[in-house]
Amino acid sequence: PRLFNRQHDRCYCSRCYDQDWPDTIEKDGPKPYVIPRGWVRFGLAMPPQAQVLGVFDKWCVSFHGTKHYVAKSIIETGDLLMPGDTLPDGSKLESSNCAGRTDRVNYTSPTINYAGLAFYARPSSCPSPPQMFQVVLQCRQKPDTFRVQAETMNFRKAWKTGERDLCPHVNISEVEWVTQARKSVIPYGILVRTFKPETPPDKFFKSPVDPKQFW
Repeated sequence: PRLFNRQHDRCYCSRCYDQDWPDTIEKDGPKPYVIPRGWVRFGLAMPPQAQVLGVFDKWCVSFHGTKHYVAKSIIETGDLLMPGDTLPDGSKLESSNCAGRTDRVNYTSPTINYAGLAFYARPSSCPSPPQMFQVVLQCRQKPDTFRVQAETMNFRKAWKTGERDLCPHVNISEVEWVTQARKSVIPYGILVRTFKPETPPDKFFKSPVDPKQFW
C-alpha cells in the first residue's frame, strides 16, 4: 500500500517558514497547533476512516518522538505501538523513556519542543554526508481519549525550569498526553531534523536525564 502522501509535505525551516509567521494556529483542531519550527514533514497516507471521522477538523495535533526504526514500524502498521506489542519483524516493543514504568499506554505531546528532545527522538547517524537525524511523528489525536499531565522525567527539578521555559505555548504541567485508547492517534506526517554531529541543535534538544552515552 502507498505509505506517503505528498499533500501533507511541509518545511518549517527558517527559510521556508518565516520567523514573523505565527508559532501557533488556533483553529486547526480543538487545541492550538504548535508549529514544529526547524523540522521538515514528509506526509503520510492516512486510513480511509480518517476522512470519515473528520480528523483534520475535529482531532488535535500531537507529536510522538521515537527511534527511527520504531517510527518505521508505526508507519507500516498505521498505529502507534504500545509496550509489549509485536513489531513487523516479530520482536516485542519494550518500554523506554518511562522512568521504569511498563504501562501499556501511548505518550504524545502538544509541542515538538518536548517530543523532539533527544531523550525521546533518539538521534541516529547516516554516512553520506556524515550527519545526524531525528524523527518525530506528527499525529491527529481524538479529543477526550487522553489524560493531560506534567512531564514525568523530573526535568523541572533538574533544570529548575519555569512553567513555560520548555515551550512558550504549552505549560510544562500540560506537556504530556497519555492514552490507552487504540486507534485514537493517527500519524499523518514524519518530521525529520538533521544536524552535523559536532553542532547539535542549541535549543529543545538536550535534557537533564539524557544517558551519558549520548554525548
